[in-house]
Amino acid sequence: RVFQLAEWATVCLISNVSVFAFAAAAHLDDLAAVQPVVAWVVPVFVLLFPFDVLELPTRMFFCRTIVRILLPFQPISFSDFFLADILTSLSKALSDGDRAVCSM
Repeated sequence: RVFQLAEWATVCLISNVSVFAFAAAAHLDDLAAVQPVVAWVVPVFVLLFPFDVLELPTRMFFCRTIVRILLPFQPISFSDFFLADILTSLSKALSDGDRAVCSM
């Protein structure tokens, strides 16, 4: 199941990069400028999509783990620690995404 989700994420990323490259080559600056925002907003939308597609229980577990990381008023489990460690390692990439979304 994880590999299936990774496959969908890869297809979406490659298609987004393809649209960006086409828009940049064709001098469609507005379309090219929107692509970084789409690359960050669509995964968040899919994560929070409430219907049972793309492994709803797994997405809800991920969301609950994020909430437990942001509001640490209960005992910390291994999944909380592990995800917090991953997010700490991705701090530079996440800050670049923040700049890409906020600069639009």
